[in-house]
Amino acid sequence: MLHVKGINVFPSGIAEVLLTLVPDVTGDFQIVLKHPGPYDHLEITVETSKEIQPEEKDRLMQKIVKKIGESLTFSANVDLVPPNSIPRTEMGKAIRVVKKF
Repeated sequence: MLHVKGINVFPSGIAEVLLTLVPDVTGDFQIVLKHPGPYDHLEITVETSKEIQPEEKDRLMQKIVKKIGESLTFSANVDLVPPNSIPRTEMGKAIRVVKKF
């Protein structure tokens, strides 16, 4: 769990929002923490599907930001990456949170 502007944010909540956007996204994502909390927003890397064209990425990114804001009431910066770009565990599950500090 992370705290964003006093709101408890669970990675599973982000996963639920992203699953509503399949097939535009794969459903895999990673929260990138660049400093210790508290946070005023989250940096989230999201894998797009193979079908998403480059000209559609900006629209998709805005759609993800809007859905997260409406559903989970916090703001996010979203970075879109190709499928299978996010590191996986040995079991094949995407690593949900990574600390870069």
